[in-house]
Amino acid sequence: MASEDLTLFSLENLEFFGRFYRLTRSELRSRIEDRLRFVDLWDERKKKAGAYSQGMKQRLGIAKALLHDPQILFLDEATSGIDVQGVNLIRGYVYELRAQGKTILVASHQLDEIELICNRIALLDNGRLLVVGRPSEIKDSLRGVLHKYRVHVSSPLGDVDGGRSNVWFLGDCNIVIADRDLTESLGRRFGDDAVEQVEPTLEEVFLWLLNDRREDKESRCNSQASRGGE
Repeated sequence: MASEDLTLFSLENLEFFGRFYRLTRSELRSRIEDRLRFVDLWDERKKKAGAYSQGMKQRLGIAKALLHDPQILFLDEATSGIDVQGVNLIRGYVYELRAQGKTILVASHQLDEIELICNRIALLDNGRLLVVGRPSEIKDSLRGVLHKYRVHVSSPLGDVDGGRSNVWFLGDCNIVIADRDLTESLGRRFGDDAVEQVEPTLEEVFLWLLNDRREDKESRCNSQASRGGE
């Protein structure tokens, strides 16, 4: 998000930046009121930006970015460091802007939020593209490859036999993520009623893909080193 002059009132901030877009005074006044009302800051327009909460500053940044009525809007970590209510407000703005036909590009580490507000996502690792598509498509691409279970037993499971897997004990149940179908083996071990298969989150899918990429890279490096030593 673009920074604001914290010594200015929000109204003055938008007036200052609005001049860069060569709007007439009447156009600028109209748009400033419209944008501040859109982000629920019109009643706070005579407060200095430095007195705003982090969430209010983010909303002011959105108002400023919308002054020239762009068709493409970039939001960089727009919900970082703000409370649940602030996140919900910004999420609502994104939904409304999408409904107006605008394209919103969102950069964020909060994949649960990305999954809620974006209809198409790209997952990056150190600037390299891992995968791109709709959240459901990315998850579906690992269907049959990535399996997640909630095992309702009140003690740690320990290791799961064979293959690649991660296990977390949550106190009242265990979460298991594995590269194979463990429905039968977990059912035999703990009873079918104790084993619940659930959908992996987007974050879990990303971490799995990231691990695959790094393991593949290590394998190629080891193979090249082996050939070089022959």
